[in-house]
Parts: sequence; C-alpha cells; structure tokens
Amino acid sequence: MLDHQSPDMARYRDEFNARFILAETIEPSDFDRILLPFEWYRHADRFIGLNFEMRGATSRLLALVPSEDVEATRYTRRTWLEAAQLMDGYAQRGEISVLPHQDPLSVIQMAARSALKAIDGRDGSILDVTPAMKGFHEGWRDAVADEVLDKNDADSFQTLADDCAALLQLKSTVHNLVRSDPIRQAARVEEVIHELLPVDQCDFLHALGAASKAAVLRGFFDRYMGRTPHEYCRKEAHRVSQRLVRVKTARQLERLV
Repeated sequence: MLDHQSPDMARYRDEFNARFILAETIEPSDFDRILLPFEWYRHADRFIGLNFEMRGATSRLLALVPSEDVEATRYTRRTWLEAAQLMDGYAQRGEISVLPHQDPLSVIQMAARSALKAIDGRDGSILDVTPAMKGFHEGWRDAVADEVLDKNDADSFQTLADDCAALLQLKSTVHNLVRSDPIRQAARVEEVIHELLPVDQCDFLHALGAASKAAVLRGFFDRYMGRTPHEYCRKEAHRVSQRLVRVKTARQLERLV
C-alpha cells in the first residue's frame, strides 16, 4: 500500500489505473499518456508534488551522509549522496544524471527507504544538527509548499519513496500492455524510444521481445541497434533479439501476424 503519496501523485495514479489497469492494449490516442510515467522529469508542473518532495528531502539526505547520529554503511551513505545529487541536479538545472542501467526513480526510492530505516526511533530532525543543510532547506521557501518543507524527516522520506513507487508501478503496467500487444505497439514505440532514458529504452525492448510473436520485429531491433548511441542499450537489444523465434517462411510470418 502506498499510503503516503503526495496528493497529486495519488490522483494521477488513480486516473492512470482507471484508464489502463484493465486495458487489453494501448490505443494510438493514448500513447502520449502512457509515456508520462517514463518522462516525469520533463513534466514538472504535472508532477509538482513529486518535485516538491524531492526538494524537501534533498537537504535531509545530504545531512545524513556525514552524520554520526545514525548507523549506516559506507554503501548506504553513498546511495544517499547519489540520490541527493541526482535530485539537486534536477531541481537546479532540470537535468537527470544517472548511469545507463539506473532508473532515477529506483535510485531515489532506495535512498529514501534506507534513510527512513536509519532514522527510525530518532528524535528531532537531522536538519537541527546540520545548520548548513537547514539553511539550504529553508532556501526553498519561495518555491516549495511550506507543508512539504515542514514535514518531519520520516514523513518526508516516506512520501518521496511512495511517489517513486507509484510511478514505478505505472511503468510496470505499461510494460505489460506493450508486451501483450507488441506488433501493434512497435511502430509507435520506434518513434519515441530514443527520447527516453537508456534504462527505459531497455524496458521497452524487453517488453517487445518477450512475446511469442516478437520474431516479426527483427527489423525493429536491427534498426534500433544501428541508431542508438548507448552501448548498454545496444547490448541489451542484441541480447533480446537473439531470443527471437526465427521465421523461415512467408506463411509462418503471415500466421504470426
């Protein structure tokens, strides 16, 4: 259960599920709508709640990184720093900077959840013992709703984790819809796939390549591998394409379609 989503994320998730959770396919008129969970970072106004929660949590994560008041491994502290830098880069410059195999939502969600665990049972805010980060946090007052900035640390991390989880769930719904109807969706996917983050491109590749009829999409995979600048994606596309059933005759191809 995602009980701590920001209000606008909860509304968006309900609207999305009402339209697509029981759908058998994606209609052409709906394709732009199903891309929103993948392109959330390009639609800050549409996901203003998530935008606010990221800004409200960034300073808290940065305060946790060097803190001796919480127990955490070096790896966990690195995940906090990585997520904080990711969110700050997005807030300050509108940039999403991750490795090709990384989903920024997963990076942030993991950091928020581990931070929530680290502060469990702790009194007061981590910001109260980190003046520099408290000042950074307060600097968002003109841009972020007070109710977000004034949350306690646990509520801040929980809401951020739930917002990320909500979008990840919607992306999974889209994956399943594309996988269930790959032939019909392939042309539209080919139009937009190169505009997505590398990790999301690979998600669509796997969705198209997993179905029994995927052999007819060999041309799609060949074109994709010839165009993508991302070596990680090219390797994934090659790996998926190797699993495709070879269609030996035109009659077999006709039956598959």
